[in-house]
Amino acid sequence: MMKTGTIRRFKRLWYSAVFLLAVGFFGIAHAANTFEDPKGRFVIDLPPGWKLAPQTDETVYVFKGDDMSIIIEYDPAQSDAGALFAKGVTTLKASGLPNALPAEEIKDLTVNGNNARAGLHADEVVYGSVKVKLCGLLESVSLKKGGIYLLTILGDSSLKKNRGAIEAAFHSVRNPGQAVTGAADIRPAVLTAAAPAKSAAAGTPGVFEHQYLTLTLPAGWRSAELQPNFEKEIIGWLKSDTIPGASIMASCYRGMGYNYGKVRIGGLKTVAAVYPKGQKMLKEKTKVRTAAGEKAVVEVWQGLTDTGTLMQSPMAIVKTRNCWLMMTGYVLDANGAQLEEDFMKILESAK
Repeated sequence: MMKTGTIRRFKRLWYSAVFLLAVGFFGIAHAANTFEDPKGRFVIDLPPGWKLAPQTDETVYVFKGDDMSIIIEYDPAQSDAGALFAKGVTTLKASGLPNALPAEEIKDLTVNGNNARAGLHADEVVYGSVKVKLCGLLESVSLKKGGIYLLTILGDSSLKKNRGAIEAAFHSVRNPGQAVTGAADIRPAVLTAAAPAKSAAAGTPGVFEHQYLTLTLPAGWRSAELQPNFEKEIIGWLKSDTIPGASIMASCYRGMGYNYGKVRIGGLKTVAAVYPKGQKMLKEKTKVRTAAGEKAVVEVWQGLTDTGTLMQSPMAIVKTRNCWLMMTGYVLDANGAQLEEDFMKILESAK
């Protein structure tokens, strides 16, 4: 069974891997503290007390404070503000706001001398019997090398209280060594017809190898480096380059004290901890066979994180030759079907 400390540590780490989106309800002070990316990509002035959450992806930054978050994604290959902004809109829609539309005119501007684009999108999201209006503040900034987009999701009332402070942080983004001159040359954005969407480069299938487990990875998946705070049972962390925010944890339980029931209880406790605002089983337990002939049990859960983000988690347990394997996936709800398809391929390859 997974220890309580393990669940807490995993929950903290997982939040930084899969785009942590916060619905804030408190005010922010206007003084700033400065964060300079250690790799020299950008500098931003944050509200006082805000800090970078533990990173599990060197291109994704989550800054947290006062029950809100600013998410930044850096793209080393893209410096066009319009393309970066479009990428941010895609992330917003995949984050539980699938019908988000511009609530105001999108603006082109310069931020500390760098080309930028800014806008506000909104959508109504239903949680049970409650309908909530959520707003996504989004800005993209072209940098000396590549560019970034910045995203914050707020409730309608929180937006009114905190918009000025969030935008002040957005407008402080600059290259290292640049002076802070703020936003200038603000004008209606020149929007061009979007090019046909292209799938991300999928690459070729790969293999995850461990002394107790081998998995064949579909195109677009890779093995990421385990973080120091992961428990010893977590032997694999798989990430997708084609499904936004998708990841799979592979845990290996060995010893006489383990059986299917104990491993499942530990998995359900982890699901409950990751989704403290509620969980719902989307698919009942289903038995499948791996390519090696082992019987696996799969179920799919949907849940709300404590920041209000709707997610999906397929979970599978199988007794392999060397251990009880538990695989648990995490992805934004809108991409659940995509993850489930690849999850099953990976599970069936387990040996």
